[in-house]
Amino acid sequence: MTASQQCLEHILRIIVNVYEAHTSVLFLRQEDQRYRLSAAFSLGDKVDEGVVITPGTGLAGWIIREEKPLVINNFDRAKGVLGYYRTREETSIRAFMGCPLEGGRGVLCLDSKHTYAFSAKDQKILAQFAALTSSLGQDDGALEAPAVMQGHYRALSALPLLRRESTRWPDYLENYLRLVSSACGMEHAFLTVRAEDGESYALEGSTSQSTLRGPRSVAIGSGLAGWVFKNGQMLVRGRGEGGPAGPLFGPEVTTPTAASVVCTPLVFRRKVRAVLVLASEQQRVIDDELKGFLSAAAAGLELFLENLYLRNRLTVRRTGG
Repeated sequence: MTASQQCLEHILRIIVNVYEAHTSVLFLRQEDQRYRLSAAFSLGDKVDEGVVITPGTGLAGWIIREEKPLVINNFDRAKGVLGYYRTREETSIRAFMGCPLEGGRGVLCLDSKHTYAFSAKDQKILAQFAALTSSLGQDDGALEAPAVMQGHYRALSALPLLRRESTRWPDYLENYLRLVSSACGMEHAFLTVRAEDGESYALEGSTSQSTLRGPRSVAIGSGLAGWVFKNGQMLVRGRGEGGPAGPLFGPEVTTPTAASVVCTPLVFRRKVRAVLVLASEQQRVIDDELKGFLSAAAAGLELFLENLYLRNRLTVRRTGG
C-alpha cells in the first residue's frame, strides 16, 4: 500500500470518528470513466472493496452525475441504494451523506445507523474533507503524499480526541492552536471572536501571548482579521500571493512581524463569529492543500464554538477595550 493510499484511508477513519458514523467510502474515476471504490473505513466488515459504479448508479452515482452533494436523514432503500455493501448491511443504515470531488474526480460518502445524523454544518465539513482527498492520486501508482501532507492528516485525526480530552474551553483552545500551527509550519496562531454587539472583536487565544502588546479588543473592521470579519472570505498573504496589506489586528495591537498570513472565517448562524489567524515571520507558499487543511480544521472549531455559543458559555474578553 502506497503512502497515498494510507492517507486516503486515514482520512476516512477521521471522518468516521468526527461524525460518529458507521462507514465512509471514496470512489475515484478510472480511465474507462467508471468509478472504483478506492478507499473505505467501516466499523463493520461488510464493505464490498471491489465494487465499481457508473454515473447515476445508486446514491453515490447520482452525486457523480448531478455534481451535487446529498444528505438523507431518513434512509429508505425504496428511494435509493448505497451499493457498496456485500450483504444486507444496508438495511441497518438510517442516514447517508455524500459530496462530489471537484472536476468529476469522484465522490466521498458516509453513512450512519442513527436517523437524522447529519446537518447542514456536517455537509459543509464533509466538503472540506472532499477537497483534501482531491489532492491525492487516483490510483495505486500515484505519487506518494509528502510528509507535510501526512502531518495535516495526523493533526486532523487528533482534533476529535482533543475535544474529548480538553473539556474546558481555555485548555481546548490552547491545545488546538498549538496543534494547528505546528501542522502548518507557522510560528503563530490566534483566534479572534466577534463581540455580541457586533462592533468589535477580541483576541480570544494565541500561541504568542508574550509577544502581544496593546488592547485585546478592537473595532470589527480593524486589521487583516477585521477584513475577514467584514468580507467573510479566507485571506491569504504569502510567497506569490499579495492579499490586503496591513497589521493583523490593527495598528494599536503590536504583534510579531508577519510575512505570511492565512485568516480563515468561522461562520455559524449566518455570521462570521470568529477568525482563525495563522502567521509566519518567513515568506511561505500557501498552497491549496494547506488552505484545504485549514478549512477542515476551522470547520471542526466552528462546531465547538457553536456549541459554546448556544449554551452561552463563551464570553469575549474585553480587556482594555
